[in-house]
Amino acid sequence: MFDVQALIYTGNRQQLIHQSCESEDAFFARLQATHGVYVCLWYDMQPAAGGIQSVKSDKQAQHAVN
Repeated sequence: MFDVQALIYTGNRQQLIHQSCESEDAFFARLQATHGVYVCLWYDMQPAAGGIQSVKSDKQAQHAVN
């Protein structure tokens, strides 16, 4: 999971969007479904906090096995 922030322009106004999604493609598909025509001025995609913890746990478990 990723936390995404984006600044879009919809033709009438700018909007700051905050969403959680599984991929970049899923994020832009959701924007398309929600806003139709828009211009993405900026976006930032960071791993979700829970996702980082699960990756760390997986790596620790792999290290313990090896």
